[in-house]
Amino acid sequence: MPKSVDEFDNLAFMADGAKALGITGAALRPYLVAAYSQGSALTQALGAGSDVAGGVCVALSMFWIRTHQANRNAPRFGAAGLFNTQQVINEARQVQLAYQQNKATGGASEAEAQRTGLSAAARRYNMSLHGTVHRHDFTNDAGLLTALRQSHNYNVLALSGFGVGHAMATYLSSGKLFGYGKHLYLFDPNIGELKIPEAEINYAMAALTTRYKLLDKRFMYFFRAAIVP
Repeated sequence: MPKSVDEFDNLAFMADGAKALGITGAALRPYLVAAYSQGSALTQALGAGSDVAGGVCVALSMFWIRTHQANRNAPRFGAAGLFNTQQVINEARQVQLAYQQNKATGGASEAEAQRTGLSAAARRYNMSLHGTVHRHDFTNDAGLLTALRQSHNYNVLALSGFGVGHAMATYLSSGKLFGYGKHLYLFDPNIGELKIPEAEINYAMAALTTRYKLLDKRFMYFFRAAIVP
């Protein structure tokens, strides 16, 4: 664990630096409160042999925000969880398709295209985007770390690069009296739901970035969209 809150300020999104310090995706395990795999859920809903390579990460990230805002204690995962039902998976496939189609025609820049696609996905769950879509590089971007620390804010983080993409969602709790005990809740459709103490957000994000850079070096940045449930 980090020795101080500031220890990883300059390494939060530097995968090579984080790797050099021994921070890998395995460092996320202590924060995992509910495991989930969109690949397994898709296979279960569509049947063995189905093509699930594309995933439905944007749709599931939006759905996590919708359900988390409605009832933070609802059983979202596990055998009886909403995220494994055929109805939810089928709907997620339609939402993901809407995201992809709208993103493809959404604007001259990738940020504009992401906003168009993410807006279309959010509308399917009766939500909307707030403000602009911000691009955050994997290199010492304090702006994203600041945004993740805004209490009661929901965000979708769309990881992007050259021909690759993924998405996840976040929420920061307000904590207890005087703001103590804040946690960042992060849902990654490939991992599950994480609960990260505020003081360890930089460390956890370094581990998360490292995980995806090690999986595919084409991942270069996040696009962050604030969501209004």
